[in-house]
This record gives sequence, structure tokens and C-alpha cells, in this order.
Amino acid sequence: MRIGIERPAGGADGGPDTWGADQERSSYPVIEFDQLTEHRAEHDGVVLDVRRDDEWADGHLVDAAHVPIHQLLDRLDDVPDGHLIVHCASGFRASIAAALLARAGRDVTLIDDDYDRVDELGLDTTAAEPD
Repeated sequence: MRIGIERPAGGADGGPDTWGADQERSSYPVIEFDQLTEHRAEHDGVVLDVRRDDEWADGHLVDAAHVPIHQLLDRLDDVPDGHLIVHCASGFRASIAAALLARAGRDVTLIDDDYDRVDELGLDTTAAEPD
């Protein structure tokens, strides 16, 4: 239901062990915003914000790169090189972006956390642009 399908016409059973029995699995690290500073220093990572343009304009982490998720596949060349630490407002879009980037061979970490926490944690952000 979260993706808007209220009456699925079918389903799958068996789980990942059955679906990808002959496939190699991969994964990437998952952190929260309170781990960002340490993780970024340890991995020399670039923060990638995949929120919409209006969310970015309302304020964002200092030194973050920005490619909205709906443009990501068309703008892979605009994504900075190196380790990527991907976030959105809640972790949902970032999880999709991280999976797409990992599939493209990029080294990623997902921030699975609410962006609202950056202020309480004292992370450096830009101020919202005035109306």
C-alpha cells in the first residue's frame, strides 16, 4: 500500500534465497545522522541529498551535493566521485537512490533517518532561503 498498489494481482513467495539463488548479493552500510560526522571523516565521503529542489532550498547540509531522486538516473554523471553518503527527508527516497547508485557500481552509505534531526544534532546547514 505504501507504493499505491491497494489490490495486488499477484505476489511472490520464497524470499531472496529463492529469487536470487544464482545471484550474488550485495549490501551497503546504513547509518543515522548522529553518525554522519564520524562516518564522513572515516570514509572521506560526499553527502548526496536526493530531496526535491524545494526541500533543498528550504535548507540543506553544508557541502552536500544535490541531485533529486527523480533526476538521478539521467544525471549519474553529475554525482560526485568517491564514497557517497545518501540522504533524503526520511530515508525512504535515499534507500532507493542508494540502491540505484550501488547498482551503478558506486560506493554508498545510506542515512536512514529523519532530516529534522540535523538541527537537534547541531550539524552545519544552510539557512532556509527567505520568501
